[in-house]
Amino acid sequence: MSQGEELDQDSVIDENEICRYIICFYGIPGSGKSTILNAILQELYFTNSISLNGSVTSHSAYVCCDGVTFMDTPGLSDPLRKEDIIREIQRSLIKNKHYKIVLVCTLYSGRVSGLDINTINTILSAVPSDVNINYGVIYNKLRPGLMRAILEADPLTSIHSIFLDRQPSSVLLLERLDELQGEKDKLCENQAFVKKIKEFINDLQYSKRKFQEKDIEAPVPEKEESPSLCRLN
Repeated sequence: MSQGEELDQDSVIDENEICRYIICFYGIPGSGKSTILNAILQELYFTNSISLNGSVTSHSAYVCCDGVTFMDTPGLSDPLRKEDIIREIQRSLIKNKHYKIVLVCTLYSGRVSGLDINTINTILSAVPSDVNINYGVIYNKLRPGLMRAILEADPLTSIHSIFLDRQPSSVLLLERLDELQGEKDKLCENQAFVKKIKEFINDLQYSKRKFQEKDIEAPVPEKEESPSLCRLN
């Protein structure tokens, strides 16, 4: 296994350097992408992308393990660098024949954030519209009561159908773990939690379209009608 490496600004993913099976994680800073990736690998390969000055990591970082590349991609919270970050996201999809896309989101006061909705649609806009893509969404750091409410009423399906340009193949709800709160780059040792994530990733189908440079499209502008917050009840 290689240590977490960072791709330079002008990089295009090299099939000879990175395994042809790739799992890409996307989400805004603070959503828990790095923690989830480290939990899967059971090593602290990925670090929190938020720096002391509030900036975010500008390049993708990856780890290769047992024939699979796990990739942590830049957050989209910096509007001044958004186009650069989208290009880096597009690069993460080039020349990878078999890949899975996972979006990591959080809920705020029991609501889906408009920033998460826009992030998902921005990621999907980097994929050619004629490609039937499979992707999963993880809702992370959920309180027990909120998890029960979502499982009972399933409000997410309706929200996804209204606000997302393409529907996710599957959704995973992850509980908030007190042991990880307030801790930077701490490895999750809750094996039931890790098993749930691994099963979700394993069940998510690979997308098999081979992307080329010509497939890259210009970023799609954010929809004005996207909500700031979507209620779950």
